[in-house]
Amino acid sequence: MAFRRDFNERSDKRDKGASNQTTNLNRRLRNIWEREGKDYGEDIDDEDELVDRFKATKKMNEQSISRVMANIRRSKTVDFCFLIDATGSMQPHIDGARDSVKKVVNSLVQGQQSQSGILKLRFAVVAYRDLTDKIPYEMLDFCEKPEVCISFCRNLVASGGGDAPEDVFGGLDIATSRLQWSEDAGTRIIFHMADAPCHGKRFHNLSDSYPNGDPKGRTENALFAAMKRLHIDYYFGKINSSTDRMIELFSLAYGRPITEFSVDAIANIAGSVINSITTSIDCNVEKTKLGTPTVQARNFRLDPNIPNWDEQLVQKGSYLQFKLPESMEDVKNDVSLTEKKIENVRVKVADCPFAEGAERIAYYGVDLFQGYNTGEFAARGRGRGRRGGNGGSQRFPSAGYGQESSSPTEVVFKEYKQVGHKQNSLERYRAASEVQTIAFFLADKFNKKTAIVGETLQIKFLKIRTIILRPSKNVLRVMSCERRFIGGGDFVKFTNNCGYSLQLAAEKIAKFGIDPVILELVDAFSHWTYHFSKGFLMVVDLQGKICTDGTGGRGKILMTDPAIHCLDTTRYAPLNLGMPGMEAFFAAHECNRLCGRLGLPPARPVATA
Repeated sequence: MAFRRDFNERSDKRDKGASNQTTNLNRRLRNIWEREGKDYGEDIDDEDELVDRFKATKKMNEQSISRVMANIRRSKTVDFCFLIDATGSMQPHIDGARDSVKKVVNSLVQGQQSQSGILKLRFAVVAYRDLTDKIPYEMLDFCEKPEVCISFCRNLVASGGGDAPEDVFGGLDIATSRLQWSEDAGTRIIFHMADAPCHGKRFHNLSDSYPNGDPKGRTENALFAAMKRLHIDYYFGKINSSTDRMIELFSLAYGRPITEFSVDAIANIAGSVINSITTSIDCNVEKTKLGTPTVQARNFRLDPNIPNWDEQLVQKGSYLQFKLPESMEDVKNDVSLTEKKIENVRVKVADCPFAEGAERIAYYGVDLFQGYNTGEFAARGRGRGRRGGNGGSQRFPSAGYGQESSSPTEVVFKEYKQVGHKQNSLERYRAASEVQTIAFFLADKFNKKTAIVGETLQIKFLKIRTIILRPSKNVLRVMSCERRFIGGGDFVKFTNNCGYSLQLAAEKIAKFGIDPVILELVDAFSHWTYHFSKGFLMVVDLQGKICTDGTGGRGKILMTDPAIHCLDTTRYAPLNLGMPGMEAFFAAHECNRLCGRLGLPPARPVATA
C-alpha cells in the first residue's frame, strides 16, 4: 500500500517532522470521519493502528465517491417545465417556447450526450390564464418525446385574460402539485414566462379584480415552499417591468434571488432555456459532489450591498496561513505544510452574506491589520528558505494581496453553510486552505513552463488564510479569508470537477466576450497538473477573473476555490473524487494547441502513487 510504503521510504523526513506528520494525518482523517457523522476518537500514535485507520478512512471515502458519482449522473437527468401565461398577448412567446424545444434538444441531447452531459430530458407545459376564463389552464405532463411537447404548443392558443393581472398562483399550484416530477430527475426546472403579474395589489400598481390577492387563499410562501420541497429550480422569463415587484417578493419566498432572463425578444427564448438547464445541472453537480450527509443548514439572508463599514464593529482574532511546498515530491510524500500564525488581527465582517456556493456563503469584509500586506506575510521573499524558517525567507504566496498599504484591505470571508457538530471545525477550513495552497504552487510551476513556449497569460490563485475570530469570551468563529476581486471584468466559472462540457463552457465564456484561447489555457492547466504529478493528482474546478497587468508584464487569470482529485482519497476532501474524477476530466478533455506545445501526452498516462 502506498501509505505503508511512504512510511518506510521517508525515514529521513519522518525523523525531522514525524510528530507533525502524524498529528496532521490524524487531523485529516478526523475531518473525514466527522464530516461523515462518525466519532474518530483520540489521536492515534501507533503506526500499525494508524495504517489500519487510514485504510478504513480510504474505504469510507471511496464509498462516498461512488455515491457522489451516482448522484452526479442523476443530476444529468432533467425534468423541464414551461410555465406560460397563455392569455391573449402571449401567442408569440408560446410559439417561441415551441420552437425552442427542438433547438434545446439539438444543442444538448442529440448526438452530443457525451459533451453536454445530459442523460435524459423530459418536457412538460403548464399554460395558465385567469380565474374567470372558460379554460383557466391547459397542461401537458412530462414526456420524453420532444415532438409531443412541440405538438401541444402548436395547438395551444393564447386567449382570455380580463383585468391586467393573471392567475399566476394557479399556474404555480398546478406545476408543483399536478405534474408528475420524476424521482430519478436530479435536476428539476420551472421556466416561467409572463407579461403580467399575479393578483394582489402588493405585487403591482395595476387595476386588479382581486386587490387582496388570490381568492383561493394560495400564497407565494406556500407555493415556493412546495417548490423547495420538490427541489425545483425556478427561472423567470421577463417580458416587461410589470412583473418586477412580483419577482422581488417571489425571491423572498424562494429564499434566494430569482434569475431572470430577458425574453421580450422571442429569439432569446431558446438561449435562455439552454442557459437555465446548464446552470441548474452545474449547480446540482456542485451540490451533490460534496457527498456529505444531510445536516442542518445555516439560516441566512443574502444581501448584495456592501455595508457602511463605519457602522460595523471591529472584531479581533488571528490568521493561519500555509507556506508553499518545496517540491512535487514533498506533495506526493505528504510532507506537512508549514503553518504560520499571525496574531492581533482586526477585521470587520458584513452581517449578511452577499453570495452562496455549493459549500459556503461569502461575506464582504475589510482587514484593518497593518501587517496584512507586508513582505513577511504576503511576499515570497528571497531564497527558498527551509521548513520552520522565518522572516523574508518564508515562501508565503502573494497573489492578490498587493503591496503594503496603510489603508484597510477589502477581503471576502467564507463560511460553511452547514451548522451542527464539527460542521464548521477549524480542520475543514485548514483543508480548503491546503487545496488552494497546492493549486498556487502548481500554477507557479505551470506559468514557468508556459512562459518558455511564449504564452502571454498566467494562472494565479488567491492565497487563502483561515481566520479565527472571538466574537465573545467563550465563542470562536472560523472562516476563510482572501483578497476581494476588485475592478472590471466578469467572474467566470470555466470548468467544474466532474463531467463538464468543453462545448458549453466555450459558449458560456463567449457570452462574456472572452477569447476561447483562455479556456484552452485553463483546460491545459488541469491536464498539465496530472502529467507533472505523474498521475498522482489533478487541479480542477477552475473559476476566476481575468485581470490585466498594468506593469506591461504577463496578464493573469486570478482564481479561487479549486478542487483537487488525488489517488490518495483521504486528501483534499470533500471535493477529491480520486481516479473517477480524473477519468471524468479526460472523458471531456480535448487536447488543444497548448497541450501540444507543452508536450503533454494526448491520453492519460498510467497513474503512479
